[in-house]
Amino acid sequence: MSAPFNFFDAPTDSGMNSNSRRLILNSYSHRRGPLRPAPTEGLLFDVRGVPNPPRELRAEYNGTSPELREYLMQDEAARKRVGDIAAAINSHLEGIRQRGDHVDQVTVGLGCELGKNRSVACAEELARLRWPEGWTVEVRHRELPRPR
Repeated sequence: MSAPFNFFDAPTDSGMNSNSRRLILNSYSHRRGPLRPAPTEGLLFDVRGVPNPPRELRAEYNGTSPELREYLMQDEAARKRVGDIAAAINSHLEGIRQRGDHVDQVTVGLGCELGKNRSVACAEELARLRWPEGWTVEVRHRELPRPR
């Protein structure tokens, strides 16, 4: 039996190769309805419990900005939530590996109220983690092209 994979070891290598499978991290707003297509079963996460950054910071930045992500990740609850989500995703990927499933894509949903700050920051932070070999991370932010 191999040692458990430590997804906090290093940044991910997101370069595509012919053997790569996609781990898609989608941020979205609960207000604007569910994600379509739906995320992989068991990989839909509500991050509204993560404290919102101050209004001034949210007015100037969104969750893709280092300033907002740094502020958010100083919060213990935010770090714990990202860690818990990463563990759930990793468990899912490990299950695929153990069963020998032929899965080309796993889709994760991360929702907050407006889909501009917390869910975006969580998706960006998850994308920075190291994932099992053969998985390429793709980040999509459904609400960012939309005005507030």
